[in-house]
Amino acid sequence: MRNVRRPLMLLPWLILSACSPESEPSTGEAPAEATGQTSRLLRAEFPVPGQYVVVLAPLAMGEPEGVPALAEALASKHGGQVLHVYQKALRGFSVRMTEAQALELARHPAVASIEEDAVVRDSLVQSSPGNWGLDRIDQRTLPLDNQYTYFGTGAGVHTYLISTGIRTTHTDLGGRATADFNNIPDGMGHTDCNGVGTHWATVIGGNTYGVAKGTRLHSVRVLDCGGSGNISNILAGVDWVTLNHIKPAVALLNLNMTSVNTTLEAVVRNSIAQGVTYVGTAGIRSVDACTSSPARMPELITVGFSRNTDAVAPFSNFGGCVDLFAPGDGITGGWYNSDTATSTIGGGVGAAVATGAAALWLEVFPTATPASVSSMLTSHATTGALTPTPTAPTPDRLLYTGFIGSRLRGGTPVSGISNRLGDMRFFRLEVPTGTTQVTFTTSGGTGDVDLYVRSGALPSLSVHDCAPYLTGNAETCTLNSPAAGPLYVMLHGFASFSGVSLSTTVTP
Repeated sequence: MRNVRRPLMLLPWLILSACSPESEPSTGEAPAEATGQTSRLLRAEFPVPGQYVVVLAPLAMGEPEGVPALAEALASKHGGQVLHVYQKALRGFSVRMTEAQALELARHPAVASIEEDAVVRDSLVQSSPGNWGLDRIDQRTLPLDNQYTYFGTGAGVHTYLISTGIRTTHTDLGGRATADFNNIPDGMGHTDCNGVGTHWATVIGGNTYGVAKGTRLHSVRVLDCGGSGNISNILAGVDWVTLNHIKPAVALLNLNMTSVNTTLEAVVRNSIAQGVTYVGTAGIRSVDACTSSPARMPELITVGFSRNTDAVAPFSNFGGCVDLFAPGDGITGGWYNSDTATSTIGGGVGAAVATGAAALWLEVFPTATPASVSSMLTSHATTGALTPTPTAPTPDRLLYTGFIGSRLRGGTPVSGISNRLGDMRFFRLEVPTGTTQVTFTTSGGTGDVDLYVRSGALPSLSVHDCAPYLTGNAETCTLNSPAAGPLYVMLHGFASFSGVSLSTTVTP
C-alpha cells in the first residue's frame, strides 16, 4: 500500500460536455509534409502496401447515410476495391488501390482523410541487433541483453547528414534516403566515395543497424572522398539545410575540427534558431572539446564516445562542452562500396547514435525546440555507468532511449512496456477536432506504474491534468471534451514494472 494516495485529478476544462461536428484532425504542429502526411494522405510507420483507410466527411443536413453504397461508388470511380465498410463507430471504409489512386480519392469532397493501412505491433524488439550500440542505449546497466527494444521509429522526422554523402541505394536504408545537396567539385556528384556518410546514415536510421528505423535521411555532401572539405562548402551545406529543411528536423554535423571558427558557429546557431536540432561530435583527438568548433557550442548536442565496456573511448574529446557520451567505437553499419556492404568502425560514430535518439524523440514531440531535445537527452541519460567516472567538468552521462515511447492511436494498445523505479516513458496522442472523450488505461504486467496525462505539453510528477496515483498497474484517465491537438502520456515507475499495456480509446 502507498503511504500517500492522491485523488484522481482533472482540470475543470476536462469535465465540460460539448460536442462539435467531426472534422479532420488538427495537429497544431508542423505542415502536413513535415509530419509524414501528403495532402490528406496520412502516412503510417508500418504501412500495408496498397491498402488505405478512408474517413468520410460529415453528413450534410438531409444527406442519406448510405455508407456501403458511397464506399463502392468512390472505390469504383478511382479504381479501388472495397475491403471493409465502417458505419457506426466510424463512417468510412478500407480499400485496396495504388498510392496515385489514393491521392486522387483524397481530393474528393466526400472524403475527410485517407491514411495508409498499418501493421500494428507491440513494443518492437530487435534480437541480436546489428551493432552493440543499439543493445546498449535501451538499458541502464551492463551486461548487454542482446536486444534492442523500441516503441517508435522516428517516422515523419527528417534527418540531415552533413558529411561525405550517402549511398542512398544501400539496402539497409529501405529507400528512405535521398541525395539532396552536393557542392564538392570532384565529378562524383552525390556519391559517397568515402564511406563514413553511408555508415553513419545506417547507424542513424538503417533497418538493421539504425536507432530510428523510420526516419527520412537527407544527404548533404560537403566533404570529399578523403573526408575533407572547405569551410565555405560546409557553410553552404548548413545554409541549404536552414532554407530547405522540413520539420521536425535534426541535423548531424560530421566535423572533426581542430580550431575555432566563429563564422561556422554563427551559421549553425542561426540554423538552430530556425528550429533544426543539431548534433555534432566532440572530436577524436583526446583533448578538451571546448577548444574547437562546432563542438564547443552550447546550442549543439555535443557527443563523446564510449566502448562496449562503458569505458570512455581513449580517442574521445572531453570537457565541459560535451553534453553526453554514446556508443562510438567498434560500431557496425553499412558501407559505401556496394548496396549490401558493411563495416565496423569507431571514429566518433556515437554522434550518429545520438542523432537517431533525437529523431525518436521528435516523433513523439514534433514541436520540440532544439534546446528541449537536448534537455531531454541529457536529463534522461544514464549516470554512474561510465568507467572510470568522468572528472568534472566532463559529464557523467551515457545516452539512454528508454524514456521514449511512440505516437498512440485510438483502439490500438501498446504492450510490453517496462521501466525501472523512477524512470519515465512518454507517448503522444493527436486528438481530432470534435472528440467527446479520450480514455487511457494501463493494465497487466508486474510492478507499479503510475499514469500521468497532460494536454499540449509533457506531464511531470507535479504538473499534469490527470494522475490516478494508485497502487499496482490498473489505472485509468478519462478526459471529457479534450481540446484538439496533442495529449501526452507519461508512465512513471513508482516501482520497477514490466509487461504493462497502455490502451487508448477515442470517442468521436
